Amino acid sequence: MTHTLFNEMIILERQLRLHAIQDKISEAYLRTKREELFGWIIDLERIQTCLNYYRDYEKEANCRIEDALTDNAKLRYEVSELKRQNAEMQKIIDGWGQLL
Repeated sequence: MTHTLFNEMIILERQLRLHAIQDKISEAYLRTKREELFGWIIDLERIQTCLNYYRDYEKEANCRIEDALTDNAKLRYEVSELKRQNAEMQKIIDGWGQLL
C-alpha cells in the first residue's frame, strides 16, 4: 500500500511540475504574442502616421489647386473685361476716325 501511495505522490509531483511547465510555456507564448501584437500596433501606428502625412499633403495640394483655379478664373474674367474695354475703346477710336 505504501508503494502505491509513493507512486501516487510521484505522479502528483510530476503532474504539478508538468502544470508549472505548461504555465511557463503559456506565459511565454502570451508574452511572445503580446510582443508580436505590440509590434503590429507600432507598425499600424507608423502606417497611420504615413497615411496622415499623405492625407494632409493631398489636402494641401487640393487647396493649392483650388487657389490656382480661382486665380485662373479671376484672370480670365480680367482678360474678358480688358477685351470688352478694348472693344469699346476701339469703337470710340473708330468713331473719332470717322469724324475726322
